Amino acid sequence: MHETNDKPDRTGAASAVEGETATAASEPEWRPNDALPLGGASTAGDGSSAGAWSSPEAPPSMDVTARLGATDPRSYVGPEQTPSRGLRNTPIPSLAALNGHPIHPMLVPLPIGAFVGALASDVAYAATGDRFWARASRLLLGAGVATGALAGAVGAVDFTGRDQIRDYREAWAHAGGNAAAIALGAVNLAMRPDDSGRGTVPMGLALSALTGAILLVTGWFGGELSYRHRVGVMPD
Repeated sequence: MHETNDKPDRTGAASAVEGETATAASEPEWRPNDALPLGGASTAGDGSSAGAWSSPEAPPSMDVTARLGATDPRSYVGPEQTPSRGLRNTPIPSLAALNGHPIHPMLVPLPIGAFVGALASDVAYAATGDRFWARASRLLLGAGVATGALAGAVGAVDFTGRDQIRDYREAWAHAGGNAAAIALGAVNLAMRPDDSGRGTVPMGLALSALTGAILLVTGWFGGELSYRHRVGVMPD
């Protein structure tokens, strides 16, 4: 009779387990982490391979490029790698400034608020006929013209004193539109000789609406000059 060998082949099983372990060890262990983007194997600062990331924090010797996984197509350029010069417009500091802070942006909210308030008062007078709103409109128009002239004078110092500012079309549109808004406000005020409400509807209301529309456009151009062209920004 032939004896059947029922003993398992432990040698073959052990070889298979060792093969799987070796394969698993050769593959990096990816651990998703919101603070650390997925990427290829990192490289230490001395050029040696650091293997897979095993913790959310990168080794101190690992440079920024390696931490971001620059070899991976999903990698990105972080703020540390963004050049501070060469890609942005050169700052144009303001001539009319206090300790580096431009004065013109401090003043422009005053005429804008006054003229918009005058428009709201004109609408209220047209709806109610109450002379209180007519008197309020006259006062707000006077404040808008006065503070607008002050803000315009300060802005003119930068406009005439910096050739770089005049190179931008937005600067011309901003200056011309604001001057037109102040002129319209003065005409609107002159049409109202007293607080009786004469000249408020319809012509005064129309001029107030036109002034508000102009200020909306010039405010947009002012933001372009400040935030896109860096007018009034101090150099680093």
